[in-house]
Amino acid sequence: MKGWIDFLGTQTKNYIVQYSKYGDWLTPSEVTIDEKLGRYFYKPISTPGELVSTWFYALGTLLLSKIARILGKTAEAEEYAKLFERIKEAFNRSS
Repeated sequence: MKGWIDFLGTQTKNYIVQYSKYGDWLTPSEVTIDEKLGRYFYKPISTPGELVSTWFYALGTLLLSKIARILGKTAEAEEYAKLFERIKEAFNRSS
């Protein structure tokens, strides 16, 4: 996990991930229901990939911080908790 989070850190500008690789299985969609047909329809919505990638970067960093704390790696837990806060602030500014 550390390797992945550290790698993502090399792909950011001001803590925002600068690329996106999410596929059709993760594309955010608007769901509508046709009552007459009883069917759901999914229309992809435009969500910037960098936003999705940065959200996952933040989530992974937060989880890594919690795991480090459980393992008794206090310094690493604090380091990743601080990184999470910086990513969160950047994310909130950009969205």
